[in-house]
Amino acid sequence: MGSRNSDRIPIQMRRRKCETVADMAAQGWDVLSKCQACGLVMRVNLKMIAKVSGPATSLWNRKQRCRRVGCTGFIEFQGRAPDMHWHETLAAPSDGEM
Repeated sequence: MGSRNSDRIPIQMRRRKCETVADMAAQGWDVLSKCQACGLVMRVNLKMIAKVSGPATSLWNRKQRCRRVGCTGFIEFQGRAPDMHWHETLAAPSDGEM
């Protein structure tokens, strides 16, 4: 009868269809990196990551050192699918972990 509100679909359910940076770029995801220590937020260039690290690279459950000079914190990746209204942390078990 009615369609499901796309913002109520948990980010964990979206991982199956959008595992890699190539998938995210093709589907039009917007991805940010946010430092948990200093708060630095940067837009992630998915096509550049695919070119440098390979199209099968995944940002799910991944943390890296902050790139701000002098910061010792870690960044987390946050994604927003085209039908979402806000970014959510890319944290979800893989199919093998479920």
